[in-house]
Amino acid sequence: MSKSINDIKLAYFQKRSQVVVFNKSGGLVESCDTLFNVDAGQSVLDQFIFLEGLAPVLQELKEGQTLDFPLVEWTDQKDLLLELHFEAVGKNSIQWFSIDKTFERDTILQVQQQRNQSAINEEFLTIQKRYLEVEKELLDFKNEELERIQSFKSKFFAEVSHEMRTPLNSMAGLIDLLQNKLQDASQREYLENLKATSNHLRSIINDVLDLSKAEAGKLRLEESTFNLKELIQTTLFGLKLQAEEKALQFEVDMSQIKHAFLIGDEIRLAQVIYNLVGNAVKYTLKGKVNITLRERNVETDNALLEFEIADTGKGMSQQDITNILEPYGQASGQNQQDFEGTGLGMGIAKQLIELMGGELKIESEPNVGTTISFSIKLKPSDEVIVEETVPIPSLSNQQLLLVEDDVLSRNVLYEYLKRTGAQIKMVDHIDDVLVILSKHTFDGVISDVNIVGGSTLPLFKEYSGRLLFVSGDVLEQECIKVNYPEAKFLLKPVSKDDLYISLSASEEEADASTFTIDNLRRASQDDEVLIQLMIDTIAESLPKELVNLMETAANKDSPQCKHILHKIKPSIVYLGNQALMDMRTELHDVALKGSIDLDQMASFIKRVEAGLAKFLAMYKH
Repeated sequence: MSKSINDIKLAYFQKRSQVVVFNKSGGLVESCDTLFNVDAGQSVLDQFIFLEGLAPVLQELKEGQTLDFPLVEWTDQKDLLLELHFEAVGKNSIQWFSIDKTFERDTILQVQQQRNQSAINEEFLTIQKRYLEVEKELLDFKNEELERIQSFKSKFFAEVSHEMRTPLNSMAGLIDLLQNKLQDASQREYLENLKATSNHLRSIINDVLDLSKAEAGKLRLEESTFNLKELIQTTLFGLKLQAEEKALQFEVDMSQIKHAFLIGDEIRLAQVIYNLVGNAVKYTLKGKVNITLRERNVETDNALLEFEIADTGKGMSQQDITNILEPYGQASGQNQQDFEGTGLGMGIAKQLIELMGGELKIESEPNVGTTISFSIKLKPSDEVIVEETVPIPSLSNQQLLLVEDDVLSRNVLYEYLKRTGAQIKMVDHIDDVLVILSKHTFDGVISDVNIVGGSTLPLFKEYSGRLLFVSGDVLEQECIKVNYPEAKFLLKPVSKDDLYISLSASEEEADASTFTIDNLRRASQDDEVLIQLMIDTIAESLPKELVNLMETAANKDSPQCKHILHKIKPSIVYLGNQALMDMRTELHDVALKGSIDLDQMASFIKRVEAGLAKFLAMYKH
């Protein structure tokens, strides 16, 4: 019995074609291997020279989009002339169809020679240029040596800053204790001067830390309500004393400020002002330093703040201005002994101003003076901040363990803790921690992260009481979050107010399943109809996504987990629970690295479901 025409066509065509299906990350799904072999143990995108350059383009294809190459000289495994077709199937799959046209090579070459050669060359150059651009991007991202150097630099800065914070912590704590005991006004003024000096040291440490963060792209702003005039006065207190010691005229004009309270990152703003005014005072030997603040209304919801620092100092050339904005850069002819400093402040100030949406401008003339200005937009706040003394918690029935190896830091913390009425035991070595935990039961532990003998992080796995870590290195907070999600963290130097707040916080206050409507109100500008629409949308979509998330996590599909966690981010943010926002971010980052913490994922989903049920019971109509 003769074969049908369709059978004949299929048999002929099968020998000259191949179909490969793979996901966008390069994982092989299926291949018939008619023309060449595809290794299932290796990313498809890494196996073939032609695909390496196309990888970013293929990964960006939307469902139904195609990419066609009529003729490709194929050199991997075999010398072939192929027609290639790529099509995005579904959200994550690529269907790759190859047709062997090697037997037509001679005919095709003859046809090509008859075409307009210039047009062919132009098309080839365009493709080659695109390929080289993609290849350059890949090389930029994959430069492991630069990443290694950056990692080393960041680690070095963090460790150096950690060591610098230890004496700073001791200074700040001792100042606080002495201020509470001294009655003599002149002695208290001396302490204020000492405090200003410690703040100067802190600013240097912040510069070192921020340089490493800026180079790693990790500088972030934190928004809160603050009193602008109080911020300026506090920041400039020590600098004013320095100016008076040099017999400089030091004036601050805030008469054109309209709003008392603003919303922004007060710590970063203070850091910028301290660096800029500090430089003005440092490089002005006689004359004056004037600081002027102006507020202009340029938008309905924002106030434009203009800062200007003018001095009669040594001035700079245009080249000097360029130099000082580089890390460690200083003006030419500058005597290091006369003008001490790290050379970091101006560059950090410039980056922080740009991060806040502004631009740093410098006008200067040698031997005449310098005027530095910048403008930023901040939101006015109706909130009124009232400074309140944090009450000392009553812990008279509790046993506390203090783990700290620095003598001054230990004494300061001990004095703070003694006021609570708690019974306190102290240790300063890793070996002593394990011994005392085996013999005594404690209601709470306050522990430095690094003490004599090593890190304390592995020591409290079996401890179930209240746990508070203190450290001079903010980067250690991430390790603590991973190893002890319920523990609290305070950055040195530890203030007594922050310590008392951490010790008095109840479990109810830390409830991670409580949602608020505040973020929804801000996002909708108090539009009740829009608020209800958003609540209805969250109520319909979020539970379904949580079910999908748990199923995906159980299947250990980290790319899809990452996708869902990214998709539900707006809902979690709108519901206003910071603990769950942080938890979602952590899970997303873990999934991004190709891993899944199933227990933490289950805990996150359970808390969101519990909180959502409470929220909808209160607000859904």
